Amino acid sequence: MAIIGVSGVATSEVAAELIQAGVDDYFDKRDLTSAKLARGIRDSLRRADTVRRLLPGPNSGVRGQMVESLLGVCEYFADRVGTELAQKLDTFATEARRAELGAADLEEIYGSVCGRLETSGRLAPSMARLVLRPLILDLLVRILGDAAVNALEETARGSSPP
Repeated sequence: MAIIGVSGVATSEVAAELIQAGVDDYFDKRDLTSAKLARGIRDSLRRADTVRRLLPGPNSGVRGQMVESLLGVCEYFADRVGTELAQKLDTFATEARRAELGAADLEEIYGSVCGRLETSGRLAPSMARLVLRPLILDLLVRILGDAAVNALEETARGSSPP
């Protein structure tokens, strides 16, 4: 089962609580488009199907162990990130729109940041790209809109992963 939250008044803290409560995706009504909603539904259903295929039935001890393991990872992440990350992403998106950055600019910034994180030793090689990819996709949607991001995703499918 996939659950998607939609609100026009929820704060980033409420959105984080929804995700913690088990919502697969969250959308702000003010930024919602039919393409974004369709992609969110499709991605949520795909993830739910993958989980169903990979994990044994609900009475299995393995499934419960996997849930607890992933919950531990997510709680660890949430404890370290808090709401500050969402605020910083909002600030960056606002600054990028103001500077009229395009997809190529953001891709260059993303590559530079990943390289610096890997070189500094703060993240293992390739981990920076893995960790930052969802953030950069979210920023692209905020800054460029769904159409530009869909075009970039199609291009990326034809090339190697970031």
